[in-house]
Amino acid sequence: MSVQAPTQCSCGLSLVVRPGYQHTICDGCQRHWFPTSIELSEDGIVPVGKKVGFDCPRCHIPMEVGKIGRTQVCFCEQCRGFTVDSESLGGIIMAGRSQYAGPDDPPIRVDMFELEVQQNCPACFGKMEAHHYYGPGNVILDTCTGCQLAWLDHGELSKIIRASGPR
Repeated sequence: MSVQAPTQCSCGLSLVVRPGYQHTICDGCQRHWFPTSIELSEDGIVPVGKKVGFDCPRCHIPMEVGKIGRTQVCFCEQCRGFTVDSESLGGIIMAGRSQYAGPDDPPIRVDMFELEVQQNCPACFGKMEAHHYYGPGNVILDTCTGCQLAWLDHGELSKIIRASGPR
């Protein structure tokens, strides 16, 4: 059963589907609408029901603890972005790509605006660096070199996993 996406946000502006994503975002207030629960979402985050002591760098609300496979991540219930230590991210990507058996996603253009977005690290509050992920999938990662944390917006992990290339 598919859920019909709303076309207008509660703030009155139109909701927009970004190319390569399955959810909508309001260009005005940045609210997100998702067609599934987080447990069924494309990034595979399983909430464990515990809050953490820092806020989402995008939504500025308390983040929660979740798991992707056996790796602990901190995610935002509102935008579904998540942070993970950079070393663990490599393991999540390798496991996800090796287990994925579906069709490859067609390549899409990178949203260059994402390189200009400045956000603070949720752990140390320093500026995170936005840069291209130099593996498969056209994704912009935000990383904190001091904390060795990576931030992925909702859907970016699945774009990396489903991208063409060797598995």
